[in-house]
Amino acid sequence: MTSSNYTPFAHLTAPHAPLYRQVMRTFLAAKQRFAVHLRPEDVHAALDAQSRPVDVEAVTQALDKLVEWGNLRADPDHVRVTAVEDFYRRRFIYQLTRAGEAAEAALGTYDAVLGRRGELQAVALHDIVTQLRALLVIAAEDEPDPAGGQREIADAVRSVMEEHLDSGAPLEELAEAIDADLISRHTYTATQPNADLIIRTSGEQRLSGFMLWQSAYAEVYFCECHWPDFRRIDFLRAPRAYTRRQRRYGR
Repeated sequence: MTSSNYTPFAHLTAPHAPLYRQVMRTFLAAKQRFAVHLRPEDVHAALDAQSRPVDVEAVTQALDKLVEWGNLRADPDHVRVTAVEDFYRRRFIYQLTRAGEAAEAALGTYDAVLGRRGELQAVALHDIVTQLRALLVIAAEDEPDPAGGQREIADAVRSVMEEHLDSGAPLEELAEAIDADLISRHTYTATQPNADLIIRTSGEQRLSGFMLWQSAYAEVYFCECHWPDFRRIDFLRAPRAYTRRQRRYGR
């Protein structure tokens, strides 16, 4: 799969988006029951009877589109081959990809926080745009560094200076005006509060330059498991550990 068609959020705005959401939730529910692989007829049977397509073929087409977008993976299904013609018939079993599961986890967070399933509401759009602009800056670099906290601070200081120079004020005034609050207003996350808790997975006990400015007084929780294997119980342990700490804010 190439980067050009690797779009695990494409199903949100495509025609038949409610069907795609149902299909993805079916796979998540199946994984909870330790059922990793599903056939089209399994998915069709698990869908809500009031809204599912009449025939299995529509579900198969939805599954194939989700494979195209990177949400699912399709593998040849040879288990039910009973005749030569069955061997040549197009049959697949499907399973979640890591990208598809991560996308659904992110959507689940929005569903829980915003209270309306499957919709990215206006209250979050400004923050999303801010983060996307930061990603564009990173992607434009010759050697992109997604954890480049030093680059973010340098960009913030540069933005402060450019804004001051555009106003025509002398540099002496800037020297007097510059402080932590002013720089904060020019970081990539200017519209968001600084981090209270940072969760570091994979057993590494370092931040690798991640959110250097925003993490100045944050508590850091180190988790041994790698991010693709990060479970709900792993997440719940982090805030529990956080509540047991006495924050000192640098003192």
